[in-house]
Amino acid sequence: MSSVSERLASLMREKHISCRKLSDMTGITKSSVNNYANGLRSIPLDKLQLIANALDVSASWLIGWADNRDGSNDDEQPDKNIKPLESDFISAFSSLSHQNQVFALKMIQELLDTQAKTSDSRE
Repeated sequence: MSSVSERLASLMREKHISCRKLSDMTGITKSSVNNYANGLRSIPLDKLQLIANALDVSASWLIGWADNRDGSNDDEQPDKNIKPLESDFISAFSSLSHQNQVFALKMIQELLDTQAKTSDSRE
């Protein structure tokens, strides 16, 4: 399985899209796009969806979670244990702004804390 940077760089070559052009398409700085394509920096979730949309692939494929560019998996390949609800969550989370992703993570942590307290009180 290729890395995110390898998939990104390969796709950019295939589509004849330069770092400058992808920067223009997404609003992400040219230097950041270059860093992502060369594996020097990880792509933040909020930027991942912008890049995937601009290149007409799923974010799941770009990060290596899906076998096919549309986000689907081949029948003979394992689904990497991602359930449909989890996939929906990842897709929804990826479409949030950075600020809302931070907020969502805080809310999830509160839910986990509440769940842990509830589990502890039952024991």
